Amino acid sequence: ATGRAQLAGLFDTVVSDPRPTMILRRTVLDGDTMDCTATRRFTVSDGQQVVAHDVEIRCVFTVRDGAVARVQVDPLT
Repeated sequence: ATGRAQLAGLFDTVVSDPRPTMILRRTVLDGDTMDCTATRRFTVSDGQQVVAHDVEIRCVFTVRDGAVARVQVDPLT
């Protein structure tokens, strides 16, 4: 998936309100690149049960002309 609409569509059917939150754990800024580790906290529902789920991730943001130009997200194991 690419773009905001496609990424949001991946989660619309399984993620309950509130929407996922990101908890930043570490950030390193180097020029136009910010490398960070974070926890994405989801609340997932199958229609009968609601379960909280945390996913540890690494994100690399590239900024150009004051706007985010690229985001790479990888799960941490």
